[in-house]
Amino acid sequence: METNLKRDISSTELETDNNSKKLATIDDFDDEYFQLQENKRTKRNQKNTVHSEIYLDTINRNLLDFDFEKVCSVNLQTQNIYSCLVCGKYFQGRGPKSHAYYHSLHQDHHVFINLTDLHVYVLPDDYLVEEKSLNDIKNVLNPTFTEEDIKNIEESYKNVKNFSQISFSYDLTKKSYIPGYIGLNNVKANDYINEISSASKKKFIMLKQNDPIEFLSWFLNSLHTSLVQGPKKGKTSIIHDLFRGELKIESQHIVDSTSNSAPQTTDNENTENKKLFDLTKEVQVKVSPFMFLTLDLPPPPLFLDDLDKNMIPQVDLTTLLKKYNGETEQEVEGVIKRYKITKLPKYLILNVKRFIKAFKLPVTKNPTIVNFDLTLDMSEYGGGIYDLVANASHEGKSEGNYKVQLKLGLIWIQIQDLIVEEILKEMICLTETYIQVWQLREN
Repeated sequence: METNLKRDISSTELETDNNSKKLATIDDFDDEYFQLQENKRTKRNQKNTVHSEIYLDTINRNLLDFDFEKVCSVNLQTQNIYSCLVCGKYFQGRGPKSHAYYHSLHQDHHVFINLTDLHVYVLPDDYLVEEKSLNDIKNVLNPTFTEEDIKNIEESYKNVKNFSQISFSYDLTKKSYIPGYIGLNNVKANDYINEISSASKKKFIMLKQNDPIEFLSWFLNSLHTSLVQGPKKGKTSIIHDLFRGELKIESQHIVDSTSNSAPQTTDNENTENKKLFDLTKEVQVKVSPFMFLTLDLPPPPLFLDDLDKNMIPQVDLTTLLKKYNGETEQEVEGVIKRYKITKLPKYLILNVKRFIKAFKLPVTKNPTIVNFDLTLDMSEYGGGIYDLVANASHEGKSEGNYKVQLKLGLIWIQIQDLIVEEILKEMICLTETYIQVWQLREN
């Protein structure tokens, strides 16, 4: 058996179930190789406990970053990946023919962690290291929380009145962070986004900036579909219970207001060239669910002021919401429509439509400032009082950057990439808001 295992594994031929043969590589044998030597390794581990402690002082926590995609830095493979705890690089396998094995010999780096099962090994001797001092690395690589942990975190944030009252945690480099409010590395590839990319059929990828509202819509609908185990009509989930409301939509093909059949009004100046509902003809009515409401901004100014800068208009959020009062008429692709909210969800998501996407033309941005308070009275629409809990804003032109402001207890924090900082609540209303999440006040 020892003789067979020492031969060049990369050129060994394996018998398949149908007696056909294929060329095997080290990756095919890696798990099998070490499984056959498990007993031998166990005995060796007992003898090498002292040596493992010596190598642990070579670990450099400042170089460890597990946000990057789990890809071997040599052959770009994604299976059976180990991270060198000395330099932070990723390598495939740990067998005698593997890249991690060669790295340990050439660079004199000996401590590696499996990015899947979190086992730590010393190479090239290949023995398992079980040391409690490595738990901080394992917790960063695979953080886990119990239900009790989540409850304790939520309770600790309820009465926070200033930033200094927050109980911070610390990463491997001793930098503080707020559990539950963590930024993400703005890198070109991450393993979690790869899963999203595959599930969304390559619609959302790291190499291209995508629309957050499109991602949020896809994400919520995908969660609902997974919870009800397929796109089954009539079944509900916690996603629909919290985020879904209903609209009554009235529609009719456009009728010119100057025609004899159209309703007349004494305000000729305001109704000239308008399209109105013809009450003598059929009006189509349907009730449609929604996960978020889109708010249309007024057109941006076409002319420049004396300083050669665009005059940025302002509009109240309550004015934009009148689109859904059941009275405001809107022309949509040759059809006149009216929208009326018939049911409001516990969490109301609003999307301010800032980007104008014209066929074969560059995307342009509407910079209109939306004025809003941190509370929203929806009694006019059959609801109650809502409190703002999250606000995503966009800065710059169409290819700018996004920030998010989140309510934490009685204060607000802002997250952009890895930067998490406190922000005055008065500053939130000055942002170019894009997505808002409102929570229904229980009392």
